Amino acid sequence: MPTVILIETTYSMNSSVRKYNVEPYKPLPSAVSGLCTLLDQIGHSSRLEFVCLVTYSNQLEVLVQFTRDLEMIKTELLNIRLTDKFNLIEAMKSVEKLILMEWGSGIPCNPSFKVTDFDYATYTVDNNLEICGFIELKHLGSPAAVSRHLVLPYTHPSHGKAHAAQRSAHSSGDVDDEPLDEGHTPSFCVLLHGALKVENMAALCQVGNNWYGVLFSWADSKKKSNLMLSLLEPGRDSIPWLGDLNALHIPSEPPPEEDAFPVKPPDKKSYSQNGVVWIRQGGIQSDIQKILRHARKIPEKTQQFYKELNRVRRAAICVGFLSLIDGLAAILDRECTLLPSSTHPACAIQLTHAAQALRDSLSKDHKYIIAPMKMSF
Repeated sequence: MPTVILIETTYSMNSSVRKYNVEPYKPLPSAVSGLCTLLDQIGHSSRLEFVCLVTYSNQLEVLVQFTRDLEMIKTELLNIRLTDKFNLIEAMKSVEKLILMEWGSGIPCNPSFKVTDFDYATYTVDNNLEICGFIELKHLGSPAAVSRHLVLPYTHPSHGKAHAAQRSAHSSGDVDDEPLDEGHTPSFCVLLHGALKVENMAALCQVGNNWYGVLFSWADSKKKSNLMLSLLEPGRDSIPWLGDLNALHIPSEPPPEEDAFPVKPPDKKSYSQNGVVWIRQGGIQSDIQKILRHARKIPEKTQQFYKELNRVRRAAICVGFLSLIDGLAAILDRECTLLPSSTHPACAIQLTHAAQALRDSLSKDHKYIIAPMKMSF
């Protein structure tokens, strides 16, 4: 693989650097000395390596083209002239174009990563894959995977030698049987692939210490499918919706369970009622108008009136909008004075009762429910 040496040649590289308890030094001579050592190592271990020396100022300047003459590069390093500026990002882009122009797309410039800021662990796939169980694809979903691999049947070398011997014996006339077909050789991979494809399931397997993978059938076309191995992220919780992968089995002893009385909890679940969302002012106005519409139709709409009243009150408590409760009580008092003479007497009584209940300190508790007043008529 070709090597490109990019060196900065600005005036700052040739200025003295002073540090505490360290003799002053210049970065450029130190860089040249290090590069000469690198070139000696390349010449010792990789004599066929092509090396190029470049620098960057306004544009990329190739000091030495790709060559195996490392002494020429050392000589050019000693005769470098200084420039006024250097742009690392533009220089890296120019180096990528240079490699693409000289060597084509067969040798891409890929970044090299080295973890230095945190601890990391190395995981290795075992030689034997242990199948732990099977799971339906709809339950497996699409978990995050580190990599995916094509699984092919493994033929032991001794089997291949035996087959070759039988074929040679058949060709010489010593064996009268038909030639041995490799497609008729029993293979567990073929059996597993066919079973997973027909049953629409996947096999959960352990590929290493505390590391799991999934074997499944994947079709790249309508007529051809392959057995694939998807390596999950290391750990037991690599599939969050399945939980601990070590616990996906029937325990020998049931876990201890606490005896619970069959008593229905008093609190309603959050999904049993529609949530209240106030994004704009019109949402609050529509909820209050709905309460007033039910209030004008009391006693027929008494239950609906108190249901909407408690719903809006709880929503105001949840968002800390307690002034809405006091304002709602004032609206009910005003509505009580504006009722026409033809309105049922229970309407004014229920509105007054609801306004007083809203002003009560208990109404600030979200568990408190304002109930309608019991009336004899």
